[in-house]
Amino acid sequence: MKKGAHVFTLIFLFLSCTQKETIQPNILFILADDLGYEMISSFGSLEVQTPNIDRLAAQSTKFTRAYTSPVCTPSRMSIYSGKYAPTHGYTKVLAIHNGSRHAVDFEKYPTYVQLIKDAGYHTAVSGKWQLAALQYHPDHCKQAGFDSWCVWQIWDEPNKTNRY
Repeated sequence: MKKGAHVFTLIFLFLSCTQKETIQPNILFILADDLGYEMISSFGSLEVQTPNIDRLAAQSTKFTRAYTSPVCTPSRMSIYSGKYAPTHGYTKVLAIHNGSRHAVDFEKYPTYVQLIKDAGYHTAVSGKWQLAALQYHPDHCKQAGFDSWCVWQIWDEPNKTNRY
């Protein structure tokens, strides 16, 4: 990829385990929308310094390739379920802004979060949630396997929301 090429979604998965922590490594998964690899110094940026992310990357397993859709719902479904969009069937953004009450079925499409929770991890999510309208499905994050969450939705029909 050429310098300056735009990458719609960049994913980091940091795994760390010290000598004392032989039971389970810590897992931090960061999904950054609309962030190109050239904006992270540990990925080769010469203009932007990202020392905290660089330190995490140096102490962790750094994955450098991921394939997913460049839009919200399909990319999140692929990440959570481990399936390509044609397999899980979510190929467009869930129409929450049009009043859709549809919610992703996490029994039909189990998540990696459910698996690691079953393995004894405490799980949390923060950021945008584009897999159900939370005003209709307030426990949707819990159904995905998260113990706690601080999420926002881009739409609260019919208006766009404030993310802060």
